[in-house]
Amino acid sequence: MLTEQERQKAVRIAEVMNELRSLEEELGDARALRNQLLALGALVLLVVISLGLYLANLVSRPLEKLGSAVREVKMGNFAFRLESKSRDEFGTLSNLIDEMSAGLEEREKIRATFSRYVDDDVVKEILKYSGAEALEGQEKVITVLFADLANFTA
Repeated sequence: MLTEQERQKAVRIAEVMNELRSLEEELGDARALRNQLLALGALVLLVVISLGLYLANLVSRPLEKLGSAVREVKMGNFAFRLESKSRDEFGTLSNLIDEMSAGLEEREKIRATFSRYVDDDVVKEILKYSGAEALEGQEKVITVLFADLANFTA
């Protein structure tokens, strides 16, 4: 038979064992919750990265098109057009680049046409100004020398 002291120790050991089982169950629940939170965090991270890549692509594609248009104009291809139908800021900028290209193309045609009949310096001066100020003319004081050399005419 067990003494009273041994019986109290056995009861206390049984109580501790029950508490340990209870703590292990709670720890198991905590581990399951931790695993669920890690999975949820990984899913949220994946969604955020995917959304970031999508938004980056949404911005970079129009910028690449704008860059290629500017490079074309820089190389002298004024006939290049973006013809954007977008109503956002990229569409506005695309339309402005198209207008600039059209203006440069028209200016180049005018320069080429005038250059056939007028000196290049005169064409540059005409194209330098817009509107009526290019056609006003200038007043200058000049000296003209007329010389007639004997027996020099054919």
